[in-house]
Amino acid sequence: MRLGKRPTTFEGKPPLKLASHAGYRQAAQKLDELKNQLPTHKTERDKLELRLVRATSAARQYADRCAPLPNLSDQDLDSIARDVIAAGMVHKELLLELRSKVPPPRPPLQDTYDAATVAALNDERGTIELLQRAIGLQEKELQTQKRLAMQHLNATLKPERRVLISKLADALIQLSNAIVEEKAFDEWLASADPDLIANVRPRLFPILLLQNPDVFHWLTESAEDNMLTPEQIEAVEATGLEARLTPIGA
Repeated sequence: MRLGKRPTTFEGKPPLKLASHAGYRQAAQKLDELKNQLPTHKTERDKLELRLVRATSAARQYADRCAPLPNLSDQDLDSIARDVIAAGMVHKELLLELRSKVPPPRPPLQDTYDAATVAALNDERGTIELLQRAIGLQEKELQTQKRLAMQHLNATLKPERRVLISKLADALIQLSNAIVEEKAFDEWLASADPDLIANVRPRLFPILLLQNPDVFHWLTESAEDNMLTPEQIEAVEATGLEARLTPIGA
């Protein structure tokens, strides 16, 4: 038997988009802005590291052991990273300020080529470190904004959701009552001869269908969110599902 497809209420409706929530949209844009800068700085860092091949051993040793940023606490680094997020980039002024707090090489690099290469390399390394820290913080902010966006969407969907849940609850009540009748029929057949149950056609409906725990959870959540009327809750309880549903505030 082929059943015709019935159109649903939601056919043709535009898809939901988290980007419609301003906080999520702005957080995602800021994260993309920061991430898009990383490849350029990593490429420049790699080029400068190759240039070190032509530098003196003193320059290479200093570049290997020198930290790109001063020794700061996680709290201070997070504060700087938030400034980077707000600016959307690592400003050269910020790098100059931070690099001024990093101990210079001892003894000083005499070759101007070496000194310029090491300084530029440390700037790129520091920029990458700050960008990565800012990206990590912004990813957390994006998740926060995503939760807020989903809460907002969920609230706006409640009127449509209420209508659909009401239809499902009514159908569930009717199905449960019909299953009670089917179970009584099953018992009636068995009283004559258990083999009748195996041979009756069409075979008996799967009367264990409504014992799925997900059905109980759905009913409980629907009642807790005040999506079911008192009459529907009473009808559900009368079916013997034993969901023990009580609307909030009742």
